[in-house]
Amino acid sequence: MGSGFIRQLGLRLVPSSIFFLIHFLVGASLVLPVREIFAQQAPSVPPADRATVRALRDSLKLEDEELSLLQHFLEASTVDQRLLQNAHVKSWVIGNPAVRDSLFFAFVEVDSSILSEAGTDAIVLATYADDLIEVRFGTTVFKGTVLNEALKRSGDKHLYKKIVDTYQYSRDIELRDGTFSIPTPVTPELMTYDHLLAEFSPLTSTMGNPHPASALADLSLYGMSAHVGPYWGGEIRLGNDELNLPFWSAGTYEALATYKRFKIGVALPFAGGRATSELISPLILWGRRLNGGRGITCEFDFGSVGGHVMISRFNINDRKMVTDPDDFLFVSGSALVYYSFGVALSPTTFTRAKVGGGLMRIEEGSITGMEPGPNQEPLYTSTNSQNDVSPYLKFELQYTGASERYGASVQFYNMALMVTASLEILRDLLQIEAKYVWPLSANILSWQTPDFFMVSPKLRFVF
Repeated sequence: MGSGFIRQLGLRLVPSSIFFLIHFLVGASLVLPVREIFAQQAPSVPPADRATVRALRDSLKLEDEELSLLQHFLEASTVDQRLLQNAHVKSWVIGNPAVRDSLFFAFVEVDSSILSEAGTDAIVLATYADDLIEVRFGTTVFKGTVLNEALKRSGDKHLYKKIVDTYQYSRDIELRDGTFSIPTPVTPELMTYDHLLAEFSPLTSTMGNPHPASALADLSLYGMSAHVGPYWGGEIRLGNDELNLPFWSAGTYEALATYKRFKIGVALPFAGGRATSELISPLILWGRRLNGGRGITCEFDFGSVGGHVMISRFNINDRKMVTDPDDFLFVSGSALVYYSFGVALSPTTFTRAKVGGGLMRIEEGSITGMEPGPNQEPLYTSTNSQNDVSPYLKFELQYTGASERYGASVQFYNMALMVTASLEILRDLLQIEAKYVWPLSANILSWQTPDFFMVSPKLRFVF
C-alpha cells in the first residue's frame, strides 16, 4: 500500500526537503486518526473494523520505510563527485583494525546487507574540519542520516572521534608526495604588498613550514642580520647597496635596529679596504676611494614605497682610517625614495620593480695644520662638496621552488649598474651571493672605482 499511496498522490523523486514535508503531512493526517481508533477500540468493535485498523497501521509502517529508503537514495545520488578532487576534502583508509571492526558492526545493526562486504577496506571521505561525508565498505556507502543513525546506535560513544583520528596514521598520507603538482596555466598577477615583502625579505625562511620560525639569522662577509619574532630584529652591514656602494667601497658600516618595516641606527667609519686586492683576476677588488663619517641612518619599506636617509660628519678622531689625510672624500648625506610593485609570474617565481630617485652629497676635505691653543689637535678642513642627483631603478627576480632557491637583481644609480646574484646551496643553511658594480661612463667620477666585484658565502641559522 505504501508505494500505491505515493503513486495515488502523483509524486516523483524530488529533493529531500519535499520528502520531509510529505513525511510530516502523512504523519499528521494518518497517525492522529489511528490513535483515536486505538483509543476507542473495545471488545465490542466489529472484526471488520479491527482489520481496517491493522491495515492502516501496516501501511504507515511501510510508508515510513519507503520514505527512509528514498531519503537514503537521494543522499547517495546527490553527492558531487568533484568533491573528491577538491582541496577542502580528504579521503583515507582506516588502518586501525579495532576502529574498522567497531564501525563495521555498527553498520550491520542498521543494514545487515553489509555482511557481504566483510573484509573490505573502510574508506572515509571527510572535510578538513573533520566533518564526515561518507564511509564506504566495498560498494556499500553510508552517509547522511543513515551514517548518523549508525554512529548513534554504536555502543562506543567516541567512535566518531576515533574515525577522524585515524587520518593522521593513514597509509594514504605516507604514499602522498607533497611536492607533486599538476602543471596549470598561470596568468601573471600583481602581488599584494604583504606577499611582496614576505618573498623579497632577506630573512625569509624557505623551509615551507606553516609555522614560522621563531628566529632567523644570516652571516656573511657583507655583515650579519637577525630577526626575532614577528616584529624585532637587528642588522650590521658593510657598505650601502642602494647607492651602488657594496662591501667596503662606501668606507662605512651601519648598525641598525629593526621594528616591523622600519630600520634605524648609526653609520660608522670602516678602517679596512684602503688597499687593492687582486685575488680574483681580472675581477679586482679595488681599494676604496671613499671614507666613512659618523652619523645616523634610517630606512623603511612598506612594499608600495620605500627609501632611506643618512646624515654623517667627519670626526677628527677617525683620521687614521682615511685613505689620504691631505685629500679624501666621504659621503656626508644621502636620501633615496622609490615606488615599488611586484608581479607573480608563477606560484614560485616573483619579480619586483623599484622606480625612484636619490641625492648623494660628497664632501672633500683634508687634515692640515693644528688647532691653536695648548692642546694642538689636528684640524679638519672641508675644501669642496658636490651633490649628485640620479634616478633610481631596480629590477629583482626571486625563485622559491621546492628543491632550489635563487635570486638576481639589476640596479641603476649614479651612472653605474650593480648586478647581484644568489644561489642557495643547502636548504636554509648555505647560500652564495655575488655583487658586481660597473660604471657606465667612460670618465668615472672621482670617488668611483673602475669596477667592483665581491662574492661571499652566507650562512643561515633557523631557530
